[in-house]
Amino acid sequence: MDRIIKSFLDKFVKDFEIENTKETTCFEYFCNYVIAQHELTESFDYQDVNIGDNDTCGIDGFILTINGHLIKTKDEIEDIIQISKNSEVKFVFIQSKTSPHFDLGEMEKFGLAVQDFLKETPSLSWPANAQEKMELTSKIIEKFPEIKRNPSCVLYYITTGKWVDDITLG
Repeated sequence: MDRIIKSFLDKFVKDFEIENTKETTCFEYFCNYVIAQHELTESFDYQDVNIGDNDTCGIDGFILTINGHLIKTKDEIEDIIQISKNSEVKFVFIQSKTSPHFDLGEMEKFGLAVQDFLKETPSLSWPANAQEKMELTSKIIEKFPEIKRNPSCVLYYITTGKWVDDITLG
């Protein structure tokens, strides 16, 4: 990890008082937080988007938004859809790595985990916080016929590795 990223990470760790947490976990939280700041229109707790504790199946963070609002409950989905059928639904998946290089296997694992997360019947073993996000996803998918706009899905693979024009990753 270069000095600049490390300084931002250190500030994040200090600001959120998580000094006793593993650096790789702190980096996951930091990446989730930075992406969530970009995606959301309101304040949030960085833990609201975290699903990656204990090596969760290749996904560290998940954000479900409707009109830029972070969705935390099924009731929020119902309320927003009733107000606006022209809602913008967005799924955001985040995977972060502190390795010094890009890893095709890890990138593939991320993609496969996202596919499994979105399945009606997932085959991977997901922890409770990820299952809660999956239930929200299922609820919004049920509501797709009521929404005029197509949803979007964004995947962020974040690494401290250096890009070296690897032909297998290009």
